[in-house]
Amino acid sequence: MTRLRGTLSVCIDAFPAWTRPLALAFVVYALSFGMRMLEYPAWQNPEYMLDGEYLLATHDAYHWIAGAEGFEFGAGHPMSELVRLAAAFTGTTPAAVGFWLPPVMASLVAVGVFGWAAALGGVEAGVCAGGLASLAPGFLARTLLGYCDTDLVTLLFPLLMGLGPAFWMARFMFTPLQVARRLLARRTGTSDVVPDAVAVMMTSRGEADDDWHGGALSPRWLALLAGSGLVGSWGAEWHSLFPYLIRYDVVLLFGCICVFGRPGMRRALLVGGLAYTLPMLVGAWGLLFALALGWGLHRDEARFMDLVRGRALPIAGWCAVAVLLFDPDVFRMFLNSIAGYVKRSGDPSPGAGGDDPLVYPSVAQSIIEVQDLSLSEVLSYFHPWLWVALAGLGGFVPLLLARPAAFFLLPLGVLSFLSVKLGGRMVMFGAPVLALGFALPMVWGV
Repeated sequence: MTRLRGTLSVCIDAFPAWTRPLALAFVVYALSFGMRMLEYPAWQNPEYMLDGEYLLATHDAYHWIAGAEGFEFGAGHPMSELVRLAAAFTGTTPAAVGFWLPPVMASLVAVGVFGWAAALGGVEAGVCAGGLASLAPGFLARTLLGYCDTDLVTLLFPLLMGLGPAFWMARFMFTPLQVARRLLARRTGTSDVVPDAVAVMMTSRGEADDDWHGGALSPRWLALLAGSGLVGSWGAEWHSLFPYLIRYDVVLLFGCICVFGRPGMRRALLVGGLAYTLPMLVGAWGLLFALALGWGLHRDEARFMDLVRGRALPIAGWCAVAVLLFDPDVFRMFLNSIAGYVKRSGDPSPGAGGDDPLVYPSVAQSIIEVQDLSLSEVLSYFHPWLWVALAGLGGFVPLLLARPAAFFLLPLGVLSFLSVKLGGRMVMFGAPVLALGFALPMVWGV
């Protein structure tokens, strides 16, 4: 056994370091996809097919299929375009794509959660967390075979749009516990020393990398930040949820830089944050800033870093971001969305008149999904075992203290608990919070 273990170690060491997380990500994806395909044998029933095609599971699925086939009411939407392009690429029909696409796309959530585990400091935890999140009952029930709807991306995109800043923040910012430790040490005059077990949770990787070259504004970081921002901007075309998440992420990043940024690096971090926020708010036009930033650093790094260390560039950039944040149309849409989810109004009959018109339940509410959930039902949709759900939620609290980037995921957890008043579909958003809160503290403890 010892000889076999040594042989395996030599074989693993022969591969580059980046191949290990890539292989683990593939394992997580295969696990999620394979579990979803366990239901496929149950579809082998002639009653579930029409003209050689499987029946789809929702009305919305047929809406996007119709759009992919050119019907006006769904054509042009990114979901319809995804189905259309996938059908053209595979040489099959949009209806067939609509049946097979959900497990293919939904399994990417497992990879996204795996990436978050790596960003927060636990690659090994990503294997467990990715499977738990992708197969959580609340998300699994909406992404089975035939459930071709925007649920495939409304959980994936929030993970991707915060993933770049999460890696960036882990390298160049203190953690909340580190900030508290430093403040306590200054106040008491004691040394800045903590037990080893706690230090593991609080460590920011790359803390010794304080040089500018290859630091927070290196091309790879700018590309990662700009790419994450573009994902957020594209998400706004898919679903009305994303304009709100975008504004939360922008404000959060600014606050984290001000509070957790390392002394002497905050202005550079503020400039780097613009490479994320501007593409997120204005799309490809914001990408021009990131490209100009990278070009300036490449052309004359010393002169450009003098500009970065000054006040003019970060102040002007974030003032522009503040102006873009306060879009009255977005806030009006937000209020209308809240009104649509509140179940106190209906749709009056067009033919009814007088002082007491006939009022029907709102059709908008039936589309949104009217079913409210009790707290115990919310927990069961996180995981069938109550203790796992409670452990995951409890473990997310120290995660917030140990990694400021975890605050990017906090709105997803809040949305999931709003299922008690705003409809059952919200519960799926809590899956990454549960999974990471369960797996990461466990790995840190080991």
